[in-house]
Amino acid sequence: MFFIFTANLIKFDLALRVEWVKSQARADRWNEEVVLLDEEMRQVIEYCGWKASWWKQQASQRGDVSPELAEGLLSFTEEQAAMEDSIAVRFVSQWAPVRKRALPLIAKFWGTEPDGTDIIMGDSEEEEIVEFMVGEEDDEGGGSDFDE
Repeated sequence: MFFIFTANLIKFDLALRVEWVKSQARADRWNEEVVLLDEEMRQVIEYCGWKASWWKQQASQRGDVSPELAEGLLSFTEEQAAMEDSIAVRFVSQWAPVRKRALPLIAKFWGTEPDGTDIIMGDSEEEEIVEFMVGEEDDEGGGSDFDE
């Protein structure tokens, strides 16, 4: 009887280790996704700034036009530049809270934050409940390794 109990305990321990490693891999992938998403947000904002300057440069590209057409082209390019600036400002303001909350995680990911520092993803003033739903797509057979 003791041998069966010990064998089941070893199986349970192994299954628990497998589950821990899988959950650690999921957490690592999630951390990487946060870093990548933050970088994509930064690139979109940077692109909008670049595109606005590009539009501003286009106003002087055609010198062989009538003054009326030059005025129209200038107006059009200024409107396009203002639109790109407006998009960038809107994205910066909409994404600022998300990017601010991701900063500690990104710093930990890149190793720029001291070890042992806890990552708090919520506001300290109000408690927030965050639920993570892990689908069956993580396991080929679905379910837990404890089912075996």
